[in-house]
Amino acid sequence: MEVKEKKAQDKYNASKKGKTTRKRYEISKKGKEVRKKALKKYSSTEKGKATMRRYYATKKGKATKKRAQSRYILNNPEKVKAHYITAYYLPNKSCSIRGCNKKGEKHHEDYLKPLEVLYLCHKHHRNLKHC
Repeated sequence: MEVKEKKAQDKYNASKKGKTTRKRYEISKKGKEVRKKALKKYSSTEKGKATMRRYYATKKGKATKKRAQSRYILNNPEKVKAHYITAYYLPNKSCSIRGCNKKGEKHHEDYLKPLEVLYLCHKHHRNLKHC
């Protein structure tokens, strides 16, 4: 983009019409998807991780995190119950995959059967979830 075009674009973005157009786009389905994708990409960088750590150390960040955790508990009661049961009543074991002796994470195939878990290392657990 040339300097002249950039200045014109900046001027439009600063105008009232530009601001309302941007706001409509941000609340649209596509705008939300684009924003979510960009945030996920940024959050995986070292700079993004450092920014998030600083934010969650603030009072506002702690409140945001607490609200998100509360929403998760209300929206996923069977998952929370299964995680609680496995954390307190099942021992930690190594990965169930043959030849892998790394520390296992507990994986539920069905949250309604909280005592039926697979022990998978982080790598195998991540690969299973992305299938």
